Amino acid sequence: MDKEEEESDEDEAFLQSSLDIVNSLSRGDEVTHLTDHLKKPSHSFDSEATDCIYKALKIIAKGSQNNTLTSLTPSPPSSPSPDRLTSTPETKIGSFYTV
Repeated sequence: MDKEEEESDEDEAFLQSSLDIVNSLSRGDEVTHLTDHLKKPSHSFDSEATDCIYKALKIIAKGSQNNTLTSLTPSPPSSPSPDRLTSTPETKIGSFYTV
């Protein structure tokens, strides 16, 4: 089997397993969107879209509680609380005491 045939078989196996995952979920807008992309021929994927779909399916497969893809949206970076910015090793934060 040459390399192109192996890649084609791997693509087909990936697409089939992805479709199985998507089909096992309830039909929401996000799932329908993924299904539409997966039904396209594999040669029409660009690597960025394929990576995005793969990551989304991994999240779905892990058992997303609400079957949405909101977890794909990066959360805003957490900023330290003002107390932590002003605390020093000598200062106890809270209502107990400060030195």
